[in-house]
Amino acid sequence: MRKGKFSLKVSEELKKKKEVLKYLSKSQEFWSLKEILEIVGKFGKSGVSIGELSSILAMDENLLLREILFLERQGKVRMNERGRIIAL
Repeated sequence: MRKGKFSLKVSEELKKKKEVLKYLSKSQEFWSLKEILEIVGKFGKSGVSIGELSSILAMDENLLLREILFLERQGKVRMNERGRIIAL
């Protein structure tokens, strides 16, 4: 009896850990371009800086800049003279 309850508790804890890992991996580098574009769009015409966006997404600034430049080449965002990213 005790062994069955123990294995049930272990499997429940493993499920919880898998859920947490899913969110942690999402917050690091696996943001889709669509999600990044949606977040930039929420800042409106004032835009958002790379540093601010990097801290919101918990993403490396260099990796984020690469994604932003890709979106800029597609014509979905632009950077203003102050270096703020604005969704079009």
